[in-house]
Formats: sequence, C-alpha cells, structure tokens
Amino acid sequence: MEGPVFVPRRDATAASRAEIGGKAAALAALSRLAAEPGAGFRVPRWVAIGAEAFEAARRVATGKGPFAVHPTLRTALRRALAEAGLLDSRLAVRSSEAAEDSASASFAGQFDSVLGVAAGDEDALWDAVRRVWASAFSAHATAYRERRAADSGPAARMAVVVQEMVDPAAAGVAFSADPVTGDRGVAVVSAVPGLGEGLVSGDLDADTFRVAFEGGGPRLVERRIVPKKRAIRMTATGTSAEPIGDGSRGEPAVTDDEAIAVAACAKRLEAALGAPQDVEWALARSAGSTELVILQARPITTLPTVAATDSPGPGDGAHGEQRIWDNSNIIESYSGVTTPLTFSFARAVYEDVYRQFCRVMGVPEPLLAALASLPSGTHRVLLDPGGRPFDQDGARRLAALGDVALVCGRYEGFDDRIRRHVDEEVSLGDFVLSGGEVAAMAIVEAAVRLVPGVLGNAESPMQESFAQGPLLEYPQYTRPADLAGELVPEVLLSGDHAKVAAWRRGEAIARTRARRPELVPRLVAAGLCPRPVLHVALVHHPVLDRAGDVVTTSLTNLDVHDLARTARTYGAAALHVVTPIALQRELVDRIVAVWTEGPEGERLPERKEALCRVRADSNLEEAIASTRGRGPAPFVVTTSAAGRLGAVPAERVLALAGERPLLVVFGTGHGLAPEVHARADAVLAPVLGADTWNHLSVRAASAIVLDRIFRS
Repeated sequence: MEGPVFVPRRDATAASRAEIGGKAAALAALSRLAAEPGAGFRVPRWVAIGAEAFEAARRVATGKGPFAVHPTLRTALRRALAEAGLLDSRLAVRSSEAAEDSASASFAGQFDSVLGVAAGDEDALWDAVRRVWASAFSAHATAYRERRAADSGPAARMAVVVQEMVDPAAAGVAFSADPVTGDRGVAVVSAVPGLGEGLVSGDLDADTFRVAFEGGGPRLVERRIVPKKRAIRMTATGTSAEPIGDGSRGEPAVTDDEAIAVAACAKRLEAALGAPQDVEWALARSAGSTELVILQARPITTLPTVAATDSPGPGDGAHGEQRIWDNSNIIESYSGVTTPLTFSFARAVYEDVYRQFCRVMGVPEPLLAALASLPSGTHRVLLDPGGRPFDQDGARRLAALGDVALVCGRYEGFDDRIRRHVDEEVSLGDFVLSGGEVAAMAIVEAAVRLVPGVLGNAESPMQESFAQGPLLEYPQYTRPADLAGELVPEVLLSGDHAKVAAWRRGEAIARTRARRPELVPRLVAAGLCPRPVLHVALVHHPVLDRAGDVVTTSLTNLDVHDLARTARTYGAAALHVVTPIALQRELVDRIVAVWTEGPEGERLPERKEALCRVRADSNLEEAIASTRGRGPAPFVVTTSAAGRLGAVPAERVLALAGERPLLVVFGTGHGLAPEVHARADAVLAPVLGADTWNHLSVRAASAIVLDRIFRS
C-alpha cells in the first residue's frame, strides 16, 4: 500500500487486514472475484484510509479536536478518489476495524456509517471520517471488544472504507446458509425497496425468500411478502424515508428469479471464501436490464452447527418440526407482529425475572407468593386511590372477565413494586378507608350481580341506575297506595304498560337533572334525553365601557364570522346579533348576504352554512321572542368575566334548562349591563385562567363556554 490510502486497482494484494481492516480486506477479495469471467456481480468502486492514519490523527494534538487530519492525508485521499474515478460520486463512509467482519467477531452494528456524502464536499467527507473513527470508542463497541478480547485484540485500530453509493431499485441481505436453523442447504434472502439501510438498522420489514440448493438446481421453497409503507432513497443531501403508494405496498421488492440469483451468488461467494457468508447486496435496474451489486460480505459468526436436511418447506425447522418465527427481541421492544407463542414465552420469562428482582429488592414475599398461586389467566386488580374510578361500566367489565382477584391494602398502602404484578388499579372513590376490604366488598357486590344467573330476573339489572348510561333510576313505590296522605302516581296503577314505561323514562331523566346535574351533558351526548334547542346572542347594547357606563358598541366582521362558526359547531339554531342601531343591523344583513347569496358561499360552503344562521335583532327581548316561537320561553343564561353571587357552573346549564330552548348571551365591550343579568334565569361562573387576569375576547370565551356546557 503506497501511503495512507489504499486503492484496489493499484494495490491489488499489497495491504493486510491489520492495515485496511476487515471490511476493506473483504472488499478487496470481492473485487478480485468480481473481475473473474462470469462472476455475475460487480463491487462498487472504493478506497480505504488505512489504520495508520487513524493512529496518526489521534496522536496529533491541535485545536480541531481529538482526530486532527494532516494536510498530506487530505491530499492522499483526494488523489485516491480521483484515481478510483470517484470525485463526482456520492459516497458511503464505513468502518473497517482490524477485527471487523472476521470469522469470530463480526462487530455487526457496532460502528457508525455515513451515507450519501458528496465527494466534492471535503468538509462533510472528513466529518464523516471523524465520526467513523470516533465510533471505535463507543460504549457498545468497547463492550463488544472486551467480550471478545481473544479474537479482536485489546485496542481499537480503525481503517475507513470510502465507497461509491449505489441508488438501487431494491437491496437487502443474503445468508448463504439458514442463520436460524443452521441448514447449509438453504440460502435466505431478505429484500426491501430502495436502499438496504432501513433493513440493516431494523426500521423496515423485509420480504423473505428461502432458496434450497440440494437435489438439483436452486429452487424457491418459501416466499413471504410483507406490506411496505416506506423505502429509504438517496436524496440531494443524503438519504430519506419516502412513502410507498397504497397500490404498491403489497408488491414484492424483487422477483422470484432475482431472489434466486442473489441466493446463488451468495452460495458462490461461500465456496470462494471458504465459509458461509452474510452478504449485503443491491439490484440496479435500467433499460430493462438488472445488475447485481455486492456491497460487502462477511462470515456468519453465529451459525448453529446443524447438519443439512432435506429441503424444508415453509415453516419447517431443521428436523421437519413446525416452527413459528418472528422478529421479536427485547432491544427492539417486539416491533412487528408478535405471535401467541412469543408472547406466552416472553410473559413467563419476564414474570420470573421480575420476581427475582423483587426478591432482591425486598418486596414482601407472601403477597408475591399469593399472586403467583392464582390460576393462570386470573385478572389481578389492585385497590388504590390512584386507580381508575370504579363505575357501572367497570362492574360490567369485571363481570365478563372470568377469574378476578382483588388485592386489598392497609395502613399506608402497598410497596410500590407490587404494582408490576397486577393487571390494573381501581379506586372506589375520592375518600379514605382504613383498608381495601370494604372497597373490595362493594366491587364484588356490583360485579357479581351482573353475572348471568346470579339474579332471579335477568331483566332486573337493566332497569337500575346507570344500567343504560349516566341515568338514575326512576322512583319506586310499594304498598299501600296511600302512605300518610301521599298517593302512588295514578299512571302506575293504570295497567297501561306503554304509559308506565314513558312515565318511568321521564322521571329518570327529571331525577338525574335534579340530583346529578353534572351527568346531564353525558345523557345528552348519548341521546338518552332531549338536547335543548340552542340559540346564541351577541349583545352590543346595553353593555358597559371601561368606566362602567352603559354604552353601545360597534359590531365587527370578525366577531360575526367567528361566533357564527362557534355557534354552528355546537348545533345552534341561530346567532342573534343584538344592536339598536339600524345601520349596524343592515351591515349584519349585508355580511350574511355576501356569504349566503353570492359566489363566496359556493367557494366556502361551510362558512355559508354557519352564516345563514345569523340574524340581527334590535334588542334582547326581540331575540328571546324569536327563540320561543309557539313553545316555552327559553332558559336565558348570561355570561360575565366577573364572579357573581349565585353564578352556576357551565356543566349544570343543561340540567337547569330541561327541555326549554337555551339562549346563551355574550356581551361586548366590558360586559353586559346589570339589567341584562337581572333578566336572565342564570348567570354563568366566569372562565378562569391561571391567575386573576381575566380578559378573554368574546370569540374565545364563547367557544370555551359552549364547550363546557355541552362537553360529555
């Protein structure tokens, strides 16, 4: 090797593994094989920066950091790139540590690579070289080297390969022997569209082809095609993940013939290099032809010692037994599809590991032993104030689970490590008990009575509170018909089942409104009680100015548009813009006409739908009258940024309104005048923020208030 940089065509066999590293030494061997007649593949052009340059860069101390680059090395690399014809190419900068890709220590995935570097960008090129050099001292590479000190040597000695990037139609890895079963008679090819970077890193799922070589020529014995959402492609600045169209996601990355050709090449490399090989490959397609490119090859270091079998079929193991494999492992958090076999194995193993960990940490053994003694499949519930609030839906869910164990604590609760050994945590409510036994009794009572056959009448649970959503049960009556002068409702004695059912429904809704008003928004959302017809009013008179005087404010186009959109979002029948000024009302009419009669409405039909509900009224009484029609008077709710005595939370408004129309009134300026609040049925509590500052725009306040009223 002349100087610090190795060029294959010039230094054909001059450099040793110690000088140019394992990957470069393998590339040199591949380059020689590719030059033979009928090889059937090519190796991308490449050069290697020798390990001596790495040592020299570490020794030179300058202000540029621990890996200073001497000008002579820069000149040598540029001369080598020119000699290899790479000055105008996109490059891959890869590690080539002395022990890398050896038969006993692959160092796979331990060092960095940098892809898509422009040869003309010298700063980026040397930054990539420094990054590869630095990866020799990463924590995982150091740990790997220490575990294999006998094979890899005690110290890092990093050469660097600078290789022409290939922009392929498909790429992947090929094993000349089955890496799982050890079967030397079967090659395995994994393929993805685009660059193989995503497959090597584990980010992309790959198509898999198994090719058998015994009993004649190569033949495909298994073909597994996976959906592919993304592919790694070359870009102007490097590489990026690009989406694959829906119509192409199920297509194979390579054809069967191409997969067989890749497998056959891997087999030829195995024969030439004297050991089963792990091969990185790419396919370049152009003008109807396909070129196989071998990027690197290394011995398979973890191959089981298993004799070859007759050609196995899909899913068969080394001895013909049926096996299911997936790509699960703890490091990748079980990415992809996990089979029941993997899940059951992992669950048992992890349970044992956590048990041992808890013993070491002093977690109480009796509770662990009790949990371990439960029948397989038992659902374990920890009773704790921080758990999920228990309700009727929770009772139904527990009743359907089968075996359930309730874990009750006392005093200060549980050792926190116990939580890893239960399936969920449940709280009976926001209060404190001395122990969980009483809570457990309540949960058992609520759940067991829902198990079929426990109650004599299967219909009984369907008529109770919360059985049909957030609805309290209707009033119950027994004999006598006259109790201290109070009579049983006549409808219950009528014998008319339809009238009785209607009465019960109405009473259940009325009782829920009166006793649990916070449940009513959920009732409305679930369609279990009528939703009041909503109207919204934006009042410009009478309102207050900064000094507290009653004034009339001007309307704004923005207010009209935004409140109309908010009102429509929450299903309002109308937005009433209230102003005594005729010209202002005419302006409202013109704004509405632009969007409901002109081309703007056709361009934005959603805005048209919102603004067609806007009307101008001269005063609030006119707005109230228009909401009433021939029905009951509306329930009028006013809003204020100031707290007022007797103000009601927004969450109670639907319960208070009942089945009357609902008119929510917002003020402009500095708020509604006192006489407007005096006219209302209720005044809402103000919208409060993080502190006492409370100056929301009417547009923001209206959205918040309506959301709180109707939020389920």
